[in-house]
Amino acid sequence: MSLLQLLGSVIAVFIVAAIARWLFPVRFRLEDAHLHRELERVYPDLEPEEILIDRAGNAALLRLSGARGIVVVRRLGDKAVLRHWMPGTKVTATRTPTGLMLDTDDFTEPKIVLDLDAEGVSRTESWLALLAAPDGHAHAA
Repeated sequence: MSLLQLLGSVIAVFIVAAIARWLFPVRFRLEDAHLHRELERVYPDLEPEEILIDRAGNAALLRLSGARGIVVVRRLGDKAVLRHWMPGTKVTATRTPTGLMLDTDDFTEPKIVLDLDAEGVSRTESWLALLAAPDGHAHAA
């Protein structure tokens, strides 16, 4: 195969991909109703007490009732991926110019970048403090 044929094939693939993206855009955003459906499907015994969706609609945190932890939801294409962080889960939160980046010691879970305002950052940090407490309840120092 000559270099010209290879270049032509690569350009053709990019053109087809661009046309597909234009014809079939992903318009999926995480919303409350969708989060409740996904939680019911994946973790039917868990009930969210509070929901925090990032500004871009790509990720969400669901604080569970009864000190049962946090469910992290990430948009992956037109699907949602859920992960349950139980009390005791080690999560590192790093502030970014647009919100927070969350990282766990689980190598199978990529870092989660949340686009949050200042109030969302403080809520998330308080929820993560609940995870760090052994019984899932915040304690005064």
